[in-house]
Amino acid sequence: MRIALPLAALLAITVPAAAQDVAPVDGKPGTDIVSAGTIGDVHVVAETTLAKGRLVLHVVAVNRGKANAPFGPENIALAAADGTAIALLPRDRLLAEAGAPGPVAGSTASSGYAAPTLSTNGAGQLDTTGYTGGMGAVSASGVPQDTLDRSRAAPPKVDVGKLDEVLLKQVEVKPGAVEGGQVVSDKLKLRGDRIVVVTVNFAGERHIVRLPAPKN
Repeated sequence: MRIALPLAALLAITVPAAAQDVAPVDGKPGTDIVSAGTIGDVHVVAETTLAKGRLVLHVVAVNRGKANAPFGPENIALAAADGTAIALLPRDRLLAEAGAPGPVAGSTASSGYAAPTLSTNGAGQLDTTGYTGGMGAVSASGVPQDTLDRSRAAPPKVDVGKLDEVLLKQVEVKPGAVEGGQVVSDKLKLRGDRIVVVTVNFAGERHIVRLPAPKN
């Protein structure tokens, strides 16, 4: 005997739930840009200078829901204002560059990296602007100054393990938990207003952050 299901029930079975769009937010490099959703919040901090043309972002997700939510580089997409995609550099490539014997343009490696930490500001709100911890002799872009300055013949020894600690990895964010890390874009080739659009899909919500790209 065939059982007829209501149309609403059929749609619920065959059509996956679409991500709910959170109102886009605008910000500037060097500031904690917060996109607050119903289930989760996303914090984006862009370094104030490019690393040899690459944009360095620190992205943190806060899960205020009741279920685990996946979060990592696969949940993040970058684009120019006209919609042209901007690639994120794979972790393997960043680590390979960090392990190179000589200076590598745009390398994000450093012996001064510290494990990520999170704190709150005076109002009790999450503050992610300094969550990568102390960076010793690292430049404002999160890149060793020796790497950026080709005139130096002997850059410091790279600690690949420390670099790997700060790179964003694919994880499950538990309810009430906070996870984050660093991602690095491919070399930017922007024109006009040089706006970068960061889209983060997290906990069934789509967060959109817009910011002007910093200069080299």
